[in-house]
Amino acid sequence: MTKFNTYSKVNTTIGIRMKVLRGGQLVDENNGVELDEDEFQHLIVMTSPQNPQWKWVAGLRLIFFAFLAVTLATVLFIVVKDYTQAQLTWLMQPVNKSQLLNLHHLQTNPPVGGNATSLDSSTSLDSCLIDDGWKFDCHPANVATADDCLNRGCCWKPLEVHNLPWCYYPLGFAYYVFTEFVPTKTGLRGSAVSTRASPYPKDVKNLNVDIIYETEDIVRIRITDAKNSRYEVPFEYSKTSYDKKPDILNYSVVTSRYGIQIFRSAEKTPVFDTTIAPMIYSNQYLEISTTLQTHYLYGIGESVDFLKRTTNGSRYVLYNHDRIPGSNTNNYGSHPFYMIMDKMGRSHGVFLANSNAMEITVQSAPSLTFRTLGGILDLRIFVGPKPRDVTDQYTQIIGRPMIPPYWSLGYHLCRFNYGTLNHTAEILQNNLQGGLPIDVQWNDLDYMHHSNDFTYDPVKFAGLPDFIDDIHSKGMRYVPLIDPGISSGEAKGKYIPYEMGVEMDIFIKNSQGHIFEGHVWNKKGTVWPDFSHPNVTHYWMRQLDSFRKRIKFDGAWIDMNEPSNFYNGEKNGCIKTSVLDNPPYVPRQIDGNTLYYKTICPSAKQAGGTHYDLHNLYGTQETIATYKALGDIVSERPFIISRATFPGQGRYGGHWTGDVVSNWEDLRQTIPQILTFGLFGIPMVGADICGFNGNATADLCKRWQQLGAFYPFARNHNTDDGIPQDPWSMGKDVFEAAKETLKVRYDLLPYIYSLFFRAHLSGRPVARALFFEFPKDVLTFGIDTQFMLGPGVMIVPILEENYTKNTIPAYLPKGFWYHHYYLNDVIESLGEVHDLQIPVHSIPILYQGGSIIVKQKGEQNTVLSRKNKFSIEAFLSSDDTADGEFFWDDGVSNLPKELVQYNQYSFKVSKNVLTMTTVFGGYDSSSMVLGDITVRGVRGSVTSAILNNVDFPFSFENKVLTLTNMTLQGPSGWTDGLTLVWS
Repeated sequence: MTKFNTYSKVNTTIGIRMKVLRGGQLVDENNGVELDEDEFQHLIVMTSPQNPQWKWVAGLRLIFFAFLAVTLATVLFIVVKDYTQAQLTWLMQPVNKSQLLNLHHLQTNPPVGGNATSLDSSTSLDSCLIDDGWKFDCHPANVATADDCLNRGCCWKPLEVHNLPWCYYPLGFAYYVFTEFVPTKTGLRGSAVSTRASPYPKDVKNLNVDIIYETEDIVRIRITDAKNSRYEVPFEYSKTSYDKKPDILNYSVVTSRYGIQIFRSAEKTPVFDTTIAPMIYSNQYLEISTTLQTHYLYGIGESVDFLKRTTNGSRYVLYNHDRIPGSNTNNYGSHPFYMIMDKMGRSHGVFLANSNAMEITVQSAPSLTFRTLGGILDLRIFVGPKPRDVTDQYTQIIGRPMIPPYWSLGYHLCRFNYGTLNHTAEILQNNLQGGLPIDVQWNDLDYMHHSNDFTYDPVKFAGLPDFIDDIHSKGMRYVPLIDPGISSGEAKGKYIPYEMGVEMDIFIKNSQGHIFEGHVWNKKGTVWPDFSHPNVTHYWMRQLDSFRKRIKFDGAWIDMNEPSNFYNGEKNGCIKTSVLDNPPYVPRQIDGNTLYYKTICPSAKQAGGTHYDLHNLYGTQETIATYKALGDIVSERPFIISRATFPGQGRYGGHWTGDVVSNWEDLRQTIPQILTFGLFGIPMVGADICGFNGNATADLCKRWQQLGAFYPFARNHNTDDGIPQDPWSMGKDVFEAAKETLKVRYDLLPYIYSLFFRAHLSGRPVARALFFEFPKDVLTFGIDTQFMLGPGVMIVPILEENYTKNTIPAYLPKGFWYHHYYLNDVIESLGEVHDLQIPVHSIPILYQGGSIIVKQKGEQNTVLSRKNKFSIEAFLSSDDTADGEFFWDDGVSNLPKELVQYNQYSFKVSKNVLTMTTVFGGYDSSSMVLGDITVRGVRGSVTSAILNNVDFPFSFENKVLTLTNMTLQGPSGWTDGLTLVWS
């Protein structure tokens, strides 16, 4: 072998490797093979451009490597572009500048010896250096160790800070990559492909992702298994079949391989953004996250919390459950809906249509994570931009709230365990004789025989049918408790509800196919109707119809329908090996730490699927069956109050907040709970006045009665082992407070009833948070100690024990505010706190300037009240204008499919002229009489008042114009139109 003593380089044309002379030898640099002289000369010849053989070989090589270079460059460009976009998306969120600077500092100056790390070699140390607010929990279960965390490829950093995850996702971490989206006739379609296994069993590898432009203000994101069908909520959450996208969209959609962003038109900050954290889609664990524009977060319930939800890592568990209402755990209802306010007064909402057990975590970024144990990801984003627009858009999907019967807006009286019918009648009579207005008497469980549904105790409640007939003759109504649980242990032939249910095969089954048996109030066994069964409404109607032929009840109180069970599953529990009874993940703060704690086993079988999927729907499905049954049986508008709820409940019934405790904290908590249910599309809501559990003091009961008089649903109710808490039994001070505030309520009933009509037509709450009415006033965003009834009336309750001052501070948004009790006192607020005078036996009640309200003098019940004259009260704003609306019908008739049997009137004041016009007329108004018109806030002097072109006597004093003692009746008098001109 010849040795060369000089350095050589062979031709370096594309495709030819460099040769280097090392120590006298030619060496192939790529593989270290030595070349002798002949091989070297051959290589020179073969690589020479003058060699004909080289030319075609080199040409093919040139084409091949040119193609390869272009391909690599293209891929590199896409990767760099998408990675950069993802990082920018991650970082450029609506956080303050200090957060971004802190994040930048951590990335450029990693702490020496820090313990932020990852076992996944593909994850760099820097990718774990994330601002605390943007740490998304990679191990949300109760116990996480460093090994568990690092084995998931996540970052581990123990912290002493409350509610921050120790195990969190690194930057750029993903389980799915979204493919390119293509247009469809209703929006966009894409897919998501799994790129790595999640920590949960049975990942869905391929997903379909549909973005549907449902309306100009509602966009839907529907993520489903591409190959297999999965459980979906069976409710009709969209009345319209969308076969094309709207012509105008008030939002835009941006998609990338990292997820989906929804923007309100002409805005740079997304209202919904899934690109910030990984999505998981396994069989029994689904997770998706989004940014929140601000910390002004509302909704997510049923939760015991402030109106503005806390955003410091709080977890909200949605799994219907019977327990004394408490914070940081699951309660009676589940509503995966939230609303956001920004400082510009704009609002948007998000709804996840999923009925499985769920956990919603809110991080301080702010951001939010949905974790649900089954079903699909079916999200709707409502872009507002006003709060009233969001509730309008939300109730377009879940269904508009029902219009309650007029009598249900009166005062209700109840007690668990009056003991006997005689004692029930005695308590009712004491309150009536004292002059308290009452419309409805209720009975709790104790009226039943052996605690069995559709029975009444033949000894203790003998004479119940006659008692009901008697109160009907006085204009009152009666509502009994009806539990879903049916006794299974009665002697054969003695209890038809059980035997008929067995015959019709409509009871829930256990996993082996036998009737599922637990235990509730009756001393034997309990079984549950399957309200997802196609025949259950017929079964339920037959039981209600048979019972009503014995006692003529007027509505239904459905309780214990989470469903509640005194066993944890069946008597011997649930199946330990079942993945439904013991799923791979259980929300951390769920009561009892299991899905079957004090309820039915998730593995139980229903016609609509497993109880695992249907649990949260049980109470609302019972409400629907009851609504349909009562509509036929009672021949009036159904009235139903349910404890368990789910989105869509408000379409069929109302809600009360359950077994609240007779203490000051629970008194305060009732306000945010009631205001939140208004956002959920359930305006008919109230709390047990004076509290259910424990004993109320006279001071507490007085203040609760003053507040509760203005709940949309106003009922006094308490437990069997406490003192009597009806107003009469609590003493003179409580009774006078109840009597005075209920007098105001009854006067306002035409206005309150009109608010329910408006709720039915457009989804607006009846009891409203201040931010809802004043969205541009950021100072209202956190107020939940006072509230509005519609746009016109503010309620300022007293929520402190032993409050003896003559005034109470309250925030009044900018404008004119008029006292209910002090006619000469008008407050012009600049948006500030004012000390309000406290009237005797009552609380401050204010009217907002710019409102027009129709009233009717209250009587002892609504049948008597509706016979009285109406009055119109206008409260002028700072620019001397006002407006309002008024709805009226007979208050009880069944509503047809198309709402036509009512009247709607519109009011307006401008330039010293009050006009009333008929917007819609479908009800006979011939018996409606107008007796008074009052205009408050009139500036200057008034020398004449012309009503319907006729001079009319009036009085004017302290800026109040009054026309009294009128008898304008029906269309010829006022209901076909009215004009009042003063000068």
